[in-house]
Amino acid sequence: LINLPQKVYPRLVSLFYVHLRGTQEEDGNFTLLSYVKGKGIQFDIPTLASIIGVELGDENIHFQTEAELANIVGNATDVYTTICRNRFTGTSLQARHLKPYLRILHRWIAENVTPKKGHHDAVPYFNAYLLYCFEVGQKLDLCYIIMKEMVLANQGQVTGRSLLFGALLTKIFKHFKVRLVDEMEM
Repeated sequence: LINLPQKVYPRLVSLFYVHLRGTQEEDGNFTLLSYVKGKGIQFDIPTLASIIGVELGDENIHFQTEAELANIVGNATDVYTTICRNRFTGTSLQARHLKPYLRILHRWIAENVTPKKGHHDAVPYFNAYLLYCFEVGQKLDLCYIIMKEMVLANQGQVTGRSLLFGALLTKIFKHFKVRLVDEMEM
């Protein structure tokens, strides 16, 4: 999927998040700004796509609630019917409800795209939407989603992950020529 470096620099990741700011322009352009070791790091969606070598998606969508999910698709039941192996009528979507091949994708998404602390049994609304888009062939913008997740992490809404997007950030640091010599690596 994405070729990421094996090394992660914990101190630099922390510095990135300490100084992280996001801006959303009226035209929809979304930019992240940070400083690490005196280097300004500024990237928008096309720049991140170029750095990590992925295509831009068709839609920039990110949300957290079931009401937002229903607003986007019209009826949340359509999402559940598409991604679940049996009719889902419960109150909390669990990985065991998903079609078997989507469970693997859910795990990858939960660990790499929308990381949260704890177990991955529960399927958050946005992750359910990502699985739905995969099933129906709708292209979303992975870079936009990752950037929004970085902002959430910076706001303290994603806790329990000490090196959120650490390997991805290493690639970004290298792109912006942040000096990595003498830094502790993991």
